[in-house]
Amino acid sequence: MSKRPISLRWKVSISVSLLVVAVAGAVAVALIRDQSYFLAREGEKRVAALAESLALNARDPLLLGDELRLGPVIQSVTRDPDVRYAYAADHRGTVVFHSEAALIGSARAALAPPAPGRVLEAVLPVVIEGTEVGSAVVGLDRGFIDQAVAAAAGGLLLPLVAGALLGVAGVFLLTGLHVRRLEALEGAVRALGAGRAPGRVEVGGRDEVARLAAHFNDMVAQLRSAREEIETGFTETVSALAAAIEAKDAYTRGHCERVARVSLAIAERLGLAGAELKDLVLAAILHDVGKIGVRAGVLAKNGRLEEAEFENMRRHPEIGERILQPLTLSGSGRDLCSLPSRALGRHRLPREAPGRRHPAAGPHHPPGGRL
Repeated sequence: MSKRPISLRWKVSISVSLLVVAVAGAVAVALIRDQSYFLAREGEKRVAALAESLALNARDPLLLGDELRLGPVIQSVTRDPDVRYAYAADHRGTVVFHSEAALIGSARAALAPPAPGRVLEAVLPVVIEGTEVGSAVVGLDRGFIDQAVAAAAGGLLLPLVAGALLGVAGVFLLTGLHVRRLEALEGAVRALGAGRAPGRVEVGGRDEVARLAAHFNDMVAQLRSAREEIETGFTETVSALAAAIEAKDAYTRGHCERVARVSLAIAERLGLAGAELKDLVLAAILHDVGKIGVRAGVLAKNGRLEEAEFENMRRHPEIGERILQPLTLSGSGRDLCSLPSRALGRHRLPREAPGRRHPAAGPHHPPGGRL
């Protein structure tokens, strides 16, 4: 079973829709990354500000070794729910006060480093009149940053997804409008390829499709004109051939032209038109072309024909049918004399036994032959 080809409309729509979705996704990723970077910088500024505040308030207690005053200072920093820990160490690196009481008195160097990617740590020296008397350390949990990034991503993704869906819908609509123009042109090309004369293709616009349609219309007009010239030339050639054949028989001179005029008048009254009339005129002009196969002595004989001579004369419709049957009109794809060749073979019925009708007689007899 052959696969049904994907139409141009779907190819273009899917391709452009994927491009729209890809661009929307890239924009979303870029915006989220920028938001994450911005929040990370804000987190670093925040923890640095907390450490600076701790260092400023811890100067006098560290200088005096007053642990009781350090407690409230560090507790004021840890009230922030995002602060993981805070402590102050003296100039020897010993932790004087820590938000976790178990770590008081520990060496600062022995404390576990902050978890990578989970804690932002800021360390600032505590300086009095140019002398470093200790250090202030604050660790900030990055969880608030992750939550803020997730919230920002949710806020960005919703409008981006909605915009992408609207873009995809717009692509399908616009693609349908443009592809319909191409489909109209394709239908006209198919009709021309099948031998039918298409009407004028109107697609509108001034783009490449409109120019292509204009060139196609010009080409069809030229083909129609060339076809009319060929058919006119062929009819004239056929008329000359019929006249040459009639010249062998002075008795029937002008007979084919008279048959053509009478047949045409009858056909018009019957409602025939177009190609049927053209075929009928050809059939009328050529209906005696088979006489070319009749001996000249038989055509010119004045007296009664002998049986053999009559048989020779009686076969001229069959001869004419065989002559015209293989001919086709160049570029049309149809038999040149599809009606004439059938009409010629039946325009005179062969003699039958008394009381019998030939099988071709009656309603199935070709109308050209009956005319």
